[in-house]
Amino acid sequence: MRSKLWLAAVLLAALASSLAGCRRPAFLGGTDDSARGVVCEGRYALCASASCTPIPVYDAKSGKIVVGKALCDCLVANGPSLGDRSCSDRAPQGDGRYLVAAFSFGETAIHPAMGCPTGGAWASCDDQPCVVDPKDATKAQCTCPVRTDGEYQTQGGNCDKAKCGTTLWAGATPDAWKEAGTKLAAGEGLKAAPANRCP
Repeated sequence: MRSKLWLAAVLLAALASSLAGCRRPAFLGGTDDSARGVVCEGRYALCASASCTPIPVYDAKSGKIVVGKALCDCLVANGPSLGDRSCSDRAPQGDGRYLVAAFSFGETAIHPAMGCPTGGAWASCDDQPCVVDPKDATKAQCTCPVRTDGEYQTQGGNCDKAKCGTTLWAGATPDAWKEAGTKLAAGEGLKAAPANRCP
């Protein structure tokens, strides 16, 4: 009896050890804790100027309809990008149909960054899963969490601040935007992050 208990304990310990070493893939919500602000080269979804459609869900606890996520219309890009997932987790999957959204300077020259005030909703798309449009390989739809805390920046809206409250944009907090720009510029060997802001 004692030997059977010992064997069961050894098997459970081995199972726990093997599971501890496993890492869930990006599309299952996994992350590499050693990867923070990693620059990768390859295909990704760029959502810096994306407009988004809220996804309403029924909250059984409150009895109300809430918006926790949004579907954002992003671009498929290729080149250096920054994200918090490892490069292997951000690699295209499913024959290239599934991508991960990341930060880059891809639209900086053509879309100035616009600041929107506190209180508005915005979508945080970096490191989120995306599906390439089967009819247009230059576009992808990404499922992004919606945030309402603090001011944010977006490259959407064409500097029309009235659109901050009428359109749900993909964006980031000013601090996160600045930090990402600094890390990506360093990763690309640039002296500074390219800047293009609305007046």
